Amino acid sequence: MREAVAHLVSRGHRRIGMLDGNPAPTVRRRWFLRAAAECGVSVHPGRITADAPSVDGGGGAALAALLTAHPDVTALFAVNDVMAIGALREARRFGLRVPAGLAVVGFDGLALGTLVEPELSSVAIDTRAVGALAVEQAARLVTGDAPLEPAELIVRARLHLRESA
Repeated sequence: MREAVAHLVSRGHRRIGMLDGNPAPTVRRRWFLRAAAECGVSVHPGRITADAPSVDGGGGAALAALLTAHPDVTALFAVNDVMAIGALREARRFGLRVPAGLAVVGFDGLALGTLVEPELSSVAIDTRAVGALAVEQAARLVTGDAPLEPAELIVRARLHLRESA
């Protein structure tokens, strides 16, 4: 998350919005806000919109609401790639070119992000590593072995920088 926000800031973005799939604060929202603060960016609460975590709701409708209320937003972080893809489509409806008029970053690293124009930049989770840890933890619990420690359960996400940001 920090890598994604730092990239946006390095490109001159200071008015960054966020699309969340839940009106209540989520872990990803907290990560985003912490990363923004660490990069010296203050995110106005009105620049965070929440709607259904889907292409039309969270991606399309939420971005429309965000841009209507805050047309000065120059970059966007979406809590998942599906919402980010909806935002790409909605940005075109607003006459914005991505990334020149609005930079967009998603979260999940879905291969689907390479099939849209422009290709979606995304914070990617190594789902194979997550799965391997889940299997290991389950096996330990079944066999009575000590569970993995929280520090052993960390899977680092990485920014896959593509055309949208």
